[in-house]
Amino acid sequence: MDYANCNVVYVDRAAEKDKLVKRGDSLASTLSSSLSETKTTVSHRTSHLNANLQVLLKTFSEVHICTTGRSCIQKLNDLNPASILDRPPTIVLIDIPYHNQSHPLASRETREPSPGTKLQVDGAHEEPKPDDAYGLKLLQWVTAEIQFHSLSKLVVPVAIVAVPPKKTADATARSLSNSHTDGPVSSSLLGSDYTSLITPLDHIRTMSYLDIGAVDVLTSPLVHERLPSLGIHAYRAHREATKDRQALLEIKRGRKRSWIGINESQKPYAYLLENMVHELMDRLCKPDDYIAPPSHVAIEVSPERSELIATSIGSWRFSAHQFNDDELLHAALLMLQHALTMPEVEKWRVSTEHLTGFLVATRKAYITDVPYHNFRHVVDVLQAVFHFLVQLGRLPPYPSSNAGDPPAPSPISSLIRPFEALTLLITAIGHDVGHPGVNNAFLVQLNTPLAQLYSDRSVLEAYHCAAYSQILRHYWRPVFEDSALRKLMTSSILATDMQEHFDYIQKLGKLQEKLQVNDDVESWNGRFTEEQRSLACSLLIKCADISNVAREHQIAAQWTKILTSEFARQDEMEKHFKLTTTLFAPPVTEIIPLAKAQIGFMNMFALPLFQGVTDIMPPMKYCVDELLGNIKSWEDRISEARLQQHTTDSPTADGTLSPRSMSVAVTSDANQTQNDLRVSAMMNNSTSLINSILSKNAFTRELRDEGAPLGLYNSLPDVQKTNLCPEEDRDPTQDPNLPYFGMYSLHISIQRYLWKFRGYGTTLLETVESQY
Repeated sequence: MDYANCNVVYVDRAAEKDKLVKRGDSLASTLSSSLSETKTTVSHRTSHLNANLQVLLKTFSEVHICTTGRSCIQKLNDLNPASILDRPPTIVLIDIPYHNQSHPLASRETREPSPGTKLQVDGAHEEPKPDDAYGLKLLQWVTAEIQFHSLSKLVVPVAIVAVPPKKTADATARSLSNSHTDGPVSSSLLGSDYTSLITPLDHIRTMSYLDIGAVDVLTSPLVHERLPSLGIHAYRAHREATKDRQALLEIKRGRKRSWIGINESQKPYAYLLENMVHELMDRLCKPDDYIAPPSHVAIEVSPERSELIATSIGSWRFSAHQFNDDELLHAALLMLQHALTMPEVEKWRVSTEHLTGFLVATRKAYITDVPYHNFRHVVDVLQAVFHFLVQLGRLPPYPSSNAGDPPAPSPISSLIRPFEALTLLITAIGHDVGHPGVNNAFLVQLNTPLAQLYSDRSVLEAYHCAAYSQILRHYWRPVFEDSALRKLMTSSILATDMQEHFDYIQKLGKLQEKLQVNDDVESWNGRFTEEQRSLACSLLIKCADISNVAREHQIAAQWTKILTSEFARQDEMEKHFKLTTTLFAPPVTEIIPLAKAQIGFMNMFALPLFQGVTDIMPPMKYCVDELLGNIKSWEDRISEARLQQHTTDSPTADGTLSPRSMSVAVTSDANQTQNDLRVSAMMNNSTSLINSILSKNAFTRELRDEGAPLGLYNSLPDVQKTNLCPEEDRDPTQDPNLPYFGMYSLHISIQRYLWKFRGYGTTLLETVESQY
C-alpha cells in the first residue's frame, strides 16, 4: 500500500481556516493571525504548524487542515463513510495542548464509579459535541465513533502533543532551520542535541491517550523519522477493513449461510451451533477486569428529536418504529434516569456517561439482523414497563408536570417498591440479550450446545440471564453485585418463557382467590409476601413482553408483520436442517389468516393475562380496553377482506394461531375422529368443569344450533347432555360449589388442557374464550 495515497486530516486551531494543502502550496495563508493568545505563544504554535505541515507533505501528497471538531467529523465522514470499505485509510492527527488537560485514566486499571456519584437528570450530557470538542475531547469523540461503528475502521486517530518549548532548544532549532531551508529538521542533523529539542511525554500521560483510543502518540514538532509508524498503522487499518469486507462478501455469496451469524471458518449457523455457548463461557471464565468500560461514548440525537422522545416515552401511543437506534438508546437513558431520581435507589446511581456506556454495550449484544427480538423490541418492552409503573404510582409521575397526589395503590401494587421498580426496568433492557431469532423448541430439536447446557429447559431465557449478567458485571457493577436484585431479575426474565405461561396464569388465579379471602398484605407472612412480590414483577414483565398487541392498532399491526417475518426465517432454517417444524403451522401473511392468528393469540394468551393483572392492579385496565379494540379491528379487517372475496367463513372458526402461541392449525378431517375422542376423554376427566362450562346459555346454544362442533355433543355423557339447554341464564361465578373466582380457574384449566393436547379442540377454546 502506498503511504502517499492515505488521507491525512490535521486538526489544529492555529490554522486560519479549513483547507486542503498540497505539495508545493504556500503555507503562509494557512496560519491564523487572530488567535487570542500572547505573541510568543502564537509564534511558537504557528511555527510548529508550519514545520509539521512541511514534514507531512514530504511523505503524503496532501493534508486536510481542520480548525474545529465539527469540521473534523464532517471531513472524516466525507473521506471514509462507515458503509464503504474500499477507500484508503485516513490518518487523523489531533492537536492536544500540553497544559490544561484532564487525565481520564491515571493508570490502566479499570475504575468503578462511586455508588454516590451524582446522577445527571436535567438532560445535560457529559459527552462533547463535535462543534465544541477539541484536543482530548475530540480524541475521545473520534475513538468512540469508531468503536460504535459511526465512523469507518479505516480512520486512524493519532494524538499530537504540543510540548512546552525550551529556550535553548528553540535557538538551536532556528539556527538549524535557517541553514537548511529546503526541508524539515531531521534528527540526523541535530546530533547529540536532539534529545534537548524534544521534551518527552511522561509515561502516565502517554498511556492515558492510548487508553482513550489513540493508536499512536507523537510530539510536536514532528520529525520525519516517526512518520513510517503512521504508515504502519494505516496499513493495519486497511488490512482489518479488507478482512471485514471479504467476510461480508462471503456472507452475501453463501446461498445457505446463516442469517444470524457466521464464524471465521464460514461454518453455516455457527452462532447457534457454537458461538453462543463459546462466547458465554468465555465471558464467564475471564477475570473481572478483562473488559474496560469505554472512557467515552457518544450518541447523536438532535434537540428536536430529543424533545419528541421525552414526550413519547410518557404515552401509551409510544411507537418504537419511528426512532433510530441512537434515539431508542436515548429513550432508554431518559427512563432509567427518571427512575434513578428516587432517593431509595441512590446506591445504584451512576453518571450519565457511565449509564450511556452500559446501554451502548447492551445494545451491541443484540443481533441487528434478527427482525423482531432486537434492541427495538427491547426498548418497546422497557417503555411498557415504565408506563405500567408510572400508572401504578410505583415510579414518580412522568412528566413531572403531572405531579399530584398519587393514586392509592392496590394491595398488590403496594408490594412493588422503588427497588423492584428499578429492577424491572433493568430487566426489560436485557431480557432478550443475544436472542438468535428462533424459539426454544427449535434449539432443543436441533440439539444445540446451548440446549444441552440448559437441559432443554427455558434455554433462551437462561442464556439471556447469564449473558446479561456479564454485561452488568462490567458496565454497571453495583447492580451486578446486588444478589437480591439479580435474583429478582433472573426470575423475571425466566417468566417470559411462553412454555411456562399457563403456570403463571394459574399462580395469578390463586393470588386472586387469596385476595378475596384476605387482601391485607401486611398480615401475610414474610415468605408468602416475597413470593407474591416476585410474582407481581413477573406478571408485569410478561405483560410488557407481549404488550405490542395492546398498543394502538396501527402500531400493533406493524409488530405483527415483523414477528411473522422472523418466524418465516425460522421456517426456512427448519427446512434447511430437515427438521420437523416447531412452529406447528407455517407463518402467514394474507390478511385473513394473519388476523385470525392475532385474534387467537389475544384470546388465548394476552387477554386472560391482562384481565387477571387488571383485577389485582386496576390501573392496568387501559391495556384491556386496547386489546378489545384490537380484536374488534382485526375482526373488521377480516370482514372487509371477505367482502372483497365474497366469502362467508367465520372469522374465528379455523386458521392458524400466532407463532408466538406455538399452537397448531385446526386439524384435518382425516384426523377428526381421533381428535373427538381426545377431546371427550379430556372433558370426561372433569365432570364439574364441563358442567360449569355448559351452564352458559350462549355456549350450549352454539352446541345445539351448530351440531356440536368437533362431535362434542354426541360424545358427552348423558349426565352432561341434560344440562345442555337450561332455561335460565345461570352465572357460574355464583355457583356455591365453586370458589368466587372459580370460572377464572376453570378458564385456566381449559387452556392448560388445550395446551397439553397442542390444539385439539381449538373450536371449543374459541367458543369458551368468546364468553369468558
